[in-house]
Amino acid sequence: RDFRTNTKELHKQYVTIFSHHVPVDESVLGANKFKKHIKELILDNLSGIVFIPNTLKNRPDTVCSTRVVSFAVDALIEDLNMWNIRKAALVIRKSMEDAELSKWTFTGDFTSFQSPIELKSFLKWLLYGDVTGDLTQFKAKETSKTIDMLCQLISINTKSDRSVRRSLAKGDVNGPQQRFHSNETPFSVGLGLSIHNSTRSKKIITETKGLNVSEDYKKIKLIEDCIESYAKVHCLDENNCYVPLTICKKTRPYFAIDNSDFQRDSKDGKGQLHGTLITVFQNDVKLGEQVIKLSRVSSTQNDVTRSNLNVKLQQCYPPKMLSPPLPKYRGTVCVDEQRYQHYDETWGLQQLYDEENQFTLTWKSYNARLCSKAGVTNIAMLPLIKSPPTDWSTLYTALKMCQGISTKITPDQKTIVTLDLQLYIKAIQLYSKGDIGDHFIFRMGELHVVFAMCRAIGKYIDNSGLEKLFSHCGIYGPLAIGKILEGKHMKRCVAASLILYTSIFQTLYDQFLDTDDESKEKVKEIVGPILHKMRTGLQDVPSCHNQLIEELKSGKIFSKFQTFREDLPKQGKFLNNVLEMIQTMLLFMRATRQQLWNLHLVSLDKFTKYFFALDLQNYARMTPVYLSSMNKLRTEDPATWLFLSKNFCCNKTEAPFVAIGVDHCLEQVNKELKSMGGIVGLSDEGIDTYVLTAPIKRLLREQFTKQFETSNPDTTNHIHYEDANGYKKFHTERVQIYKAALVDFLDVDLKTTKIVFNVMSHTVLKDDMEILNIKEIGEVMLNDFTTERFEGSKTNVSIWETLTKRKLKTFKTLNKAITIKTTEKIVKLREERGLMTRLLVISRSRSSLDVAELVKTYEFTVVPHSLFNSEGRLLKCTDKSDFFNDIIGHVGVSTEKSSHSPSQDF
Repeated sequence: RDFRTNTKELHKQYVTIFSHHVPVDESVLGANKFKKHIKELILDNLSGIVFIPNTLKNRPDTVCSTRVVSFAVDALIEDLNMWNIRKAALVIRKSMEDAELSKWTFTGDFTSFQSPIELKSFLKWLLYGDVTGDLTQFKAKETSKTIDMLCQLISINTKSDRSVRRSLAKGDVNGPQQRFHSNETPFSVGLGLSIHNSTRSKKIITETKGLNVSEDYKKIKLIEDCIESYAKVHCLDENNCYVPLTICKKTRPYFAIDNSDFQRDSKDGKGQLHGTLITVFQNDVKLGEQVIKLSRVSSTQNDVTRSNLNVKLQQCYPPKMLSPPLPKYRGTVCVDEQRYQHYDETWGLQQLYDEENQFTLTWKSYNARLCSKAGVTNIAMLPLIKSPPTDWSTLYTALKMCQGISTKITPDQKTIVTLDLQLYIKAIQLYSKGDIGDHFIFRMGELHVVFAMCRAIGKYIDNSGLEKLFSHCGIYGPLAIGKILEGKHMKRCVAASLILYTSIFQTLYDQFLDTDDESKEKVKEIVGPILHKMRTGLQDVPSCHNQLIEELKSGKIFSKFQTFREDLPKQGKFLNNVLEMIQTMLLFMRATRQQLWNLHLVSLDKFTKYFFALDLQNYARMTPVYLSSMNKLRTEDPATWLFLSKNFCCNKTEAPFVAIGVDHCLEQVNKELKSMGGIVGLSDEGIDTYVLTAPIKRLLREQFTKQFETSNPDTTNHIHYEDANGYKKFHTERVQIYKAALVDFLDVDLKTTKIVFNVMSHTVLKDDMEILNIKEIGEVMLNDFTTERFEGSKTNVSIWETLTKRKLKTFKTLNKAITIKTTEKIVKLREERGLMTRLLVISRSRSSLDVAELVKTYEFTVVPHSLFNSEGRLLKCTDKSDFFNDIIGHVGVSTEKSSHSPSQDF
């Protein structure tokens, strides 16, 4: 039993018991007569009892059980641990008070907040223990980010002693309704600004404020007002020229202009804002962290003028259709063109000898292994112009804004501007009129050129069976194939082109090796061992690649295969034409991704003949103009020619082979700029403020994202994103499926076939002369165009004169139209129509076929695709209000209250 007493109490009880049984004189019962006797008596007869001397004099000893002693020792140790924790907390709290974290306010710099080392060390030991010294660089960076974020969250909710005492004093009156004041930190400010910039939602900011991780909506709006005032003072010079904060004043910039559409909340699409977006680019620039100095004042003192914030348009009238001065057209030469073609052919050989059944590197990841890392491009943005760039005054104003910045940084250099084709045509017309002088160099955007190339390839192969083979293999559906043929989806177009290129290349290579046993053995001896070294890591990819190129060259494999391709008749020549078109597009894309200026011009020059032959008239008209103006720079402006050789693309990361065209980058910036709700709900004054402050908000958001790594954590990653096994598996499996189907449907010797036919239906193309000679036809049209309309021509035909369509006879145009009479009218049905379409039309003329009954009896799928996805899950209804109104309109449900249940109406 647990007990505790002292010797004085024991002596008193013992004397009471002893005197009750044995009469004794009181003189005998002294105060200390029996203490020693009692102690001996207890120790001799009872176990588990201890006597603990008192540390104070003239105080009785403590008597207790041994368990009480153990409990006391444990409690003492626990009290000591809590004391140490409290002491540590007081030390950390004192360091935070000394650092004056509670006085920090946001003035434009997220890095000025410094947490005390005591707090960071405590959290580091608490979260990760005392073994963080050997962490990898990435783990150490992640650890540091987590600790910094927790330090700021703690600082947000740390209250001073004075604040706590005042709250306790007022707690009886209104304590339950009064909240503590939260401190301001970079995390709370940056999170609030980021949320408001992305969603413009007051509700989300209020909820995050309730969790004490963000500032309230009122403070966020105050900071945005300060940003607006700062933009007016610091970004506009005396000539009203806007110069972005991140621009380096010593490096030559180049620009891109495009439209930026913001959807308003309207069903008919009226009232939308079509703005003009201008982006500035600089390469080889090393900038420190750009600090914005905001002046924080109260909302009542913040004087922000809400008018005249938009860019004032300079008047420009539509120019006459004058032909620009064009030099004599000449082709471009690139000595490395053949070498890069060998790169693509070497990549295509990989899967032919994939005996180990490994996933082959994709085209992008393979070439990324052969390239070195690149520098990150400095990207800045100008305020939006609230009118479309297709308006002449808007385009003229945008060009003048670019010229103002370029002249301010490099006064003696021309302004380089990249545009899509529509704006490029307008810019050339302005240049022809003489409104902008000879101060600009206009370029065609690479992204839109690739779209046009994909559209040309789609027109050439449409209804040839090659496109239907994608659907047959389950790679793409009919709708996706339609978008690919029209060049409407960049990623799918490129992926489909690579699958088609690899499959046709390997099919032709197989038949080439079957006709040349010597080359077949030689290729097997060369490729097999080198690919084994590459995949097992015994040798790096660049060394294996160079060795493979040299040995294939020495064995004359490249030249023999090229001769084989050129000698192919009919169907083989058609497939080779498709292969050459895709290969030229890949050269153009390579030029962009590796910033190869000469290859950029050569590949575009080689593809121009296809624009003429396939009636892409705008690109056919303007591509020679663009190439001529670029080639003219070589002799007339060598400094700009040298500048463009390294500065016509954009790198957003240091990873190799990921450079994109500046028009492509502008589209990405445009996407980042738009908030989730667009400009829905904004007044005209709100739109003015949005236009002016959007660039600075984007800069602050980038700084916040970079500090806390909320997205894209590592821009210095040197590994291409398609190096992941998922991309390799996707490409390898689809190439294997498509190639197997292509070989199965062809089932002919391409060296001896005498016809051109649809790959899947084997429908023979009777008039195949034009589709096989597309290169020669396009070259003749290009030569006629440049001879008639460029400098030195005798006819002096304007560049803007109408072009005659060639109407090349392809599979699609040569399809025989069948006339079918239905009960209502006579329709012409081409062969390329889908099977279901043909069956429905035919059924109209046969009364014995009841299509409605057949559809009800024999279902096509388990679930309707309009309501369910391919996995059988119900699709989300994103427009419930309109859907509900349509239901009410169809069933005639009254919105008035009734006595019966609403379900009875339905």
